[in-house]
Amino acid sequence: MAFSLLYKEKNSTMASKEEVMNLFNKLSDTANGLADKTLKGLLPETIDKVMMPDKMIAKKIMSLKSPGMSDDDLNLMIYGKDLKKIVGPTYKPFFTEFTIEKLNPSILIPDLKSPFKAIPEDFPIYDEVKKVKIEVKQGVFLLQDKSTALVSEISKLGVLIGSTIPAAILIAAPISFNIPGAITLTVNLLNQISSVKQKFKELTPALRVVDKLKFVIPDHEVEAVITPINAVVQTISGFEQALSPFDAFSKIQEANQAKVDELKKKIDEIDLQVKNLKIEDFISFPDPQKALDDKKKELDGVKEDISNQVGKLLKGGN
Repeated sequence: MAFSLLYKEKNSTMASKEEVMNLFNKLSDTANGLADKTLKGLLPETIDKVMMPDKMIAKKIMSLKSPGMSDDDLNLMIYGKDLKKIVGPTYKPFFTEFTIEKLNPSILIPDLKSPFKAIPEDFPIYDEVKKVKIEVKQGVFLLQDKSTALVSEISKLGVLIGSTIPAAILIAAPISFNIPGAITLTVNLLNQISSVKQKFKELTPALRVVDKLKFVIPDHEVEAVITPINAVVQTISGFEQALSPFDAFSKIQEANQAKVDELKKKIDEIDLQVKNLKIEDFISFPDPQKALDDKKKELDGVKEDISNQVGKLLKGGN
């Protein structure tokens, strides 16, 4: 079924404009909610709130690069202290440090008399810390920007569906009265579908920020950050599913476009013939005026047949 959103399976008649618009209005509302609230508000604020301090990020980078290194060794390198010994049995790696940094950072001040010396803040690992923090913040901005752009293109598509479907795709009567207009509307719809698909492609790289979160977000806070991102991904999936019938329709329209163009040329030729008809051309007939009118009627009939072919093609037929 070429355009399943717009066709009803039982009787192969097209769906109403209202059914199609209700679908896209629901999706657009969801996307706008994500772009305006989840991305612009909740997600950036949440990441700022739960992002680990620089020393913790440095420790996390080192732990991921050297998984065989013990937590005790990592603490001695980053903090110059045996945190497990200081805190006691309640100590948990990548949890207690976060709490200490927030509530009592004085515990992490290096002990100058201790034989253990933390790596200095000009050590290369802290360049990596700065880099990954920038990448995460840029990634969130990109995710927000591309999601907002996608919502905008989807909104435009909704407007075009509202004007194009009743005017060209759902039309029941012959469209010979405005073939160029119907073609233009359909081409605009195809272009907008392509634009939305392009925005989907641009959004996908922005989701790579998820890969960077493990460096800057403590494990116990990951869910708070991943949840809104998952909401974005699920909404994107919903749009892709909704667009799939339009994608099928696009392929059919692209395949039919050459046929439409050829038929349009024939209609233009007929219009030119009708325009150039003169009663003098039928002077040899017993009734020149009747012969002229009959010829116009004949050409109009041919034009109507061609118009019906164009209408079928614009509706997704072949």
